[in-house]
Amino acid sequence: PGALVQELAEPGMRCNYGGQSCSALHALVGLVSIVGGISNKYFSVLGGNSQVAECSISRARPRIIRGLGRVLRKNRNTDTLYDPAFEVGYFVTPESGDSASSAAEASRGSGADTDRPEGLFMEAFHIVVVAHPLEHSSLKFEGCCETVQASSTSEFRRCTAHFLHGTLNLRYFAEAPIRQASPSELRRASGAYEDDPQLSMPLFAPAKIFTTADSTTPFYSIGLQVPVNVSSVDKADEIVASAEKGEPQVYKIFAPRPLPEEELDNWFN
Repeated sequence: PGALVQELAEPGMRCNYGGQSCSALHALVGLVSIVGGISNKYFSVLGGNSQVAECSISRARPRIIRGLGRVLRKNRNTDTLYDPAFEVGYFVTPESGDSASSAAEASRGSGADTDRPEGLFMEAFHIVVVAHPLEHSSLKFEGCCETVQASSTSEFRRCTAHFLHGTLNLRYFAEAPIRQASPSELRRASGAYEDDPQLSMPLFAPAKIFTTADSTTPFYSIGLQVPVNVSSVDKADEIVASAEKGEPQVYKIFAPRPLPEEELDNWFN
């Protein structure tokens, strides 16, 4: 990725998705990270962002079927590119309602398939999205999707969350470039720092600290936490202003492992 992506998109991805970056995630994930991160004030919906999904479902007027999926296969009756490409076999659960059962019953009679188990409905779809951990699924694929079959050795990432009440140690962060500098860089920078160390100090404590993919820090992100029972924007602004002035507040630290107190003491007072 380019420098703009590395500096702006990837840090949000690492914070939201357990340290994963562009090498492991789709570009759409990066866009979601930007909308929910550095640009959240510019893409918010009055009344709550959840209305986007709620209104989309309402306008689409979907037919909801509650059932147990068992088979996903290529449609055997596809003649053109416009025909449904997949067939899904499922058992309807009782809470689906009469309308869902009737629709499924109608689809059952749409083709002769003597191989299906008793009570299994087969229905054709243009697009099928499987949003389920396949290692815990009884869904079988027939003639399609072989590359997404569940592996017995699925890998999971560990991301630990630490909640700490305190203030950011700004001096430690300000001196980090000097601690990591090469001898030649150190010689060039040490003169100005020794003359006035305060010049390198931030004017206020940031509410969020993100890291890039090539970072050597043992954490993914540090973020100020606003209590869930805060009922007004003014109250939240007071908490942010308090943290910026260096007053103790609650911070959340995401890291790939549990961090000992010795490390946390470096970044917080």
